[in-house]
Amino acid sequence: MLKLLLSVGLLCTSFSMDNQNAKAIIGVWKAEAIENSSIELYEAEDGLLYGKIVDSSEKDWIGKVIFSEGTYDAEANHWQGELYSLKRKMTIAATLSLESDKKLKVVGKKFFMTKTFYWER
Repeated sequence: MLKLLLSVGLLCTSFSMDNQNAKAIIGVWKAEAIENSSIELYEAEDGLLYGKIVDSSEKDWIGKVIFSEGTYDAEANHWQGELYSLKRKMTIAATLSLESDKKLKVVGKKFFMTKTFYWER
């Protein structure tokens, strides 16, 4: 019985740690490569991660959603979703992973091409 209780406790702790890791990405990030924009990553009512531009040198981009349908992969410790390029008018597969509390690694992939960006708080 004690082993069962310890196992359940350990399992609950790992779920809460995964949830904390998943939530750590939420907030506003500075993306210089996207016309010096600030991107707000947030969890929507559907439980998925989205990112919209909240400030940019391109004023007509403000309010546009550029990251969508993000799901957290606890095993890989990153978010997977779609990144929309407003400049190129195309959607690419993207992964977002925390490098540190203040640095986010964004990797976009389309066919055989891969590009890595870094966003900062």
